[in-house]
Amino acid sequence: MAPTKSELRRDALNQRRKMSVEEWSERSRLITDHLFQWILATYPPAGSTPAVHGYLARPETREIDTRPLLLDLIRAEGVTHSGGVPTENRSMQTLRVHDPMRLEPGPYGIPQPCGNDLLPPHALALVIVPSVLLDVSGNRIGYGGGYYDRFLTSTGAITVAPTFETFLVEGPLPIDPT
Repeated sequence: MAPTKSELRRDALNQRRKMSVEEWSERSRLITDHLFQWILATYPPAGSTPAVHGYLARPETREIDTRPLLLDLIRAEGVTHSGGVPTENRSMQTLRVHDPMRLEPGPYGIPQPCGNDLLPPHALALVIVPSVLLDVSGNRIGYGGGYYDRFLTSTGAITVAPTFETFLVEGPLPIDPT
């Protein structure tokens, strides 16, 4: 019998938490540097970086640390935003990030920008989503709350889910909603 989505999530999170802080930081930066270069190449000319929604990582989960990427986008005069404000329908609102190093704890302990500078989801060009596991077809297992799944239905943005290669699998992941 194939493992359930919950079992796959649990096992991947346990494996990811074993990564040292140094390894996590170094590997995250390599990935976000590459993603930053891709964004600049995809949305030229420089200085016209699109409105980007990027998650803010919780270090204890060892998800890709996006703070350096968000800082790079702000320096490139990009409009950078982050999720973090759950809504009544278990989706999210998008807040502007003025300084990714100055954040406050939000719901579930997820770091979020200070203030209430909101951007409507349809104004976003790119959404960077967190993931626990990805398959080569683009299916994603997240944390199980469905926040990004619901949020993405309200935006026509391109979606990018950076991950460490260890958590990119060949076979199809279950896509049932859990």
